[in-house]
Amino acid sequence: MGRKGAFITTAKEQIFQEGKKIKKIIDATGAGDAFAAGFLYGLLKNKSLKWSANYAYKIASQSVSDFGLRW
Repeated sequence: MGRKGAFITTAKEQIFQEGKKIKKIIDATGAGDAFAAGFLYGLLKNKSLKWSANYAYKIASQSVSDFGLRW
């Protein structure tokens, strides 16, 4: 859902994580991949869905704050 947030559901739990406001987006290339990596990191560290989603937004917001892929 991008800047609108993320709805995450499992067989046991459902959460909504609000999106984060970012001062200046430079390049959104790879933001989804960065979000997924941050979220999976949290799950692999046995963190809650809420913690994982919040961490994922932090990682994705750092990702869009600079230029993405360059050749």
